[in-house]
Amino acid sequence: MKIAIMTVPFLPQLGGVETVVALLSRELVKLGCEVKVATMTPSSQKDSFSYEVIRQPGWKKTWQTWWWADAVLLQGLTLRMGWPALFCSKPCLITHHMMLDQPQHIGVVRRILLARSHSVSVSHAVARSLPVPSTVIQNPYNAEIFHNHDNENPDRDLVFVGRLCADKGADLLLSALQLLAGKNIKPTLTIVGDGKERPALEAQVRKLGLEKQVQFTGAVAKMPLARILQNHRIMVIPSRCEEGFGIVALEGIACGCAVIGSSGGGLPEAIGLCGVVFPKGDAVALAEKIEMYLKQPELSEECQRNGANHLAIHEPATIAQKYLKRLTSG
Repeated sequence: MKIAIMTVPFLPQLGGVETVVALLSRELVKLGCEVKVATMTPSSQKDSFSYEVIRQPGWKKTWQTWWWADAVLLQGLTLRMGWPALFCSKPCLITHHMMLDQPQHIGVVRRILLARSHSVSVSHAVARSLPVPSTVIQNPYNAEIFHNHDNENPDRDLVFVGRLCADKGADLLLSALQLLAGKNIKPTLTIVGDGKERPALEAQVRKLGLEKQVQFTGAVAKMPLARILQNHRIMVIPSRCEEGFGIVALEGIACGCAVIGSSGGGLPEAIGLCGVVFPKGDAVALAEKIEMYLKQPELSEECQRNGANHLAIHEPATIAQKYLKRLTSG
């Protein structure tokens, strides 16, 4: 089967959609499919994937890629990569990665694109936000990189992984640390990632007197990130926005972390029984959850025991098989 995966973001850019597309493409090739990925993301290096990558295609190349395929996987409700669906009858699945805030404001052309395609959502929360029926296929994680090396004595407490922007809530986590310090509870925190808010976060650390507790690493990926996660007890995902899913939670769970995340969107589904959630934006509630896990290590042990079953349904091969079954079912 010839499958075209149409996506605006892709490697070497880092993010959830990029990870999903790379894993899904690789696994579909293993299942015997011929795959082409068309993306608007440039790269300064030569691609060395098991499938063809078409970068920054014009309208002609985009059309040719659609015409070549037996079926198309469109990543998001994007006309930039999805416009050929308006003119040809190829089977098309749209994977929705984000919550749709105001479905009633979708334009006429995008409504036509939705009507001419089938929808897949990465979480039940995303599916509920759509104005059309949607099959739920949750995201995979890279099990070859993210796994637990049986590090029974990680020497750091908390880890945050994400873009350093207001939506991701790293400042909220620092506020929670300040609240804990008032109780003489001083866990270590590693902040992994980069972004425009980093100077403000570093200033907040100094203002709150948290320099001895907080470490910034900058952006880290793949094996170096896995090693960082394996050396921590608890991953905190304090997003203010409603995440569509949260692959980073799966990566943390796979490396042995218990997860504390905000309650919005699909993040609770990504965490499952491997952690807890707190009300989005509530630093006091976040501090309480952190204190609970620090004082009751048996809770983290329970999360680890639940990890295997939770991660099994997110194995890349399992997710690829679900997509292929959906593509071939009409």
